[in-house]
Amino acid sequence: MCVNPIRNEEDYLAAIYQIDSLWHAEKGTYEHNQLEVLIALIDFYEQNLSPAKFPDPIEALKFYKNQFDIDDREFNEIFGSEKETVKILNKKTPLTLSMIWKLSQVLKIPADSLIKPYDLSSNNPDLNQSVIHNNSEINNAD
Repeated sequence: MCVNPIRNEEDYLAAIYQIDSLWHAEKGTYEHNQLEVLIALIDFYEQNLSPAKFPDPIEALKFYKNQFDIDDREFNEIFGSEKETVKILNKKTPLTLSMIWKLSQVLKIPADSLIKPYDLSSNNPDLNQSVIHNNSEINNAD
């Protein structure tokens, strides 16, 4: 496995994914050394270069899907159906806590990259208003 510089959010997500695969490396091994370097790189990026801690959760899902060749059927199993997968990836339906948990456990997508509030592109103004209202409550909690 090669450790690369982190220059953007895509590199950042790839580094987080690498950390997940190295997390249980035994001390003193080459893999553990890579883990330590990745942690330092990510910490530096988060403290100094990151425009935002995490990208839009749906963009993170699309990144993982493309970067790690996640099959549509895996998303369908997690979201319940192909129709629901399409609605989620098109921001018509929000991710639920249960979905985020399954994505994190089954596909090893860091939950932190999936819990950021995001706007839905729905034609239902009541649904969008609800998500926007909830987003402001979360942002005000900081």
